[in-house]
Amino acid sequence: MTTLLKRHDFILLLLPCLLALTGCGEVVDPEAEEELVAFDADAGSAIEAAAKTPRARIVDLTSGEIAEFLQSADPAQSAILDLRTPEEFAEGHLEGALNVDFQADDFRSQIEKLDPQLTYVIHCQSGGRSGRAVDAFKSLGFERILHMSDGYSGWTRDDRPVVKGEKAP
Repeated sequence: MTTLLKRHDFILLLLPCLLALTGCGEVVDPEAEEELVAFDADAGSAIEAAAKTPRARIVDLTSGEIAEFLQSADPAQSAILDLRTPEEFAEGHLEGALNVDFQADDFRSQIEKLDPQLTYVIHCQSGGRSGRAVDAFKSLGFERILHMSDGYSGWTRDDRPVVKGEKAP
């Protein structure tokens, strides 16, 4: 009986620890929860909501979702930033894209010149460089970044239109 009681006490002591480790009873910031609800309810899709939300928002989207966004995007309120090298850009890029080479020494100073209030679609070849660039955009106060997580490769894999042979502006 004593061994059973000790085992029972051990389980009772262990249970709260396990619950804490698994996140049960996690305290949720009510303001953050409202933001998520508003994010879902304010627009017909996550794409529209990300573009319209007044709070800082960085969203990973597929090339298909980006294509959907670009169909209705206001060019005066949004821009496409191709973060690949000028050579990659010349081989093919999304129509209207600006080339801002992530690997260039002056990358940060180039994005400092951009309007942080606009919605930016950022991408590279496969999502790696642009994924790393997100921190620079955040630190500079950019409010709306749509990161094309599958990059130019995803865009071309689905036979979406590209411009070839143009050098970076």
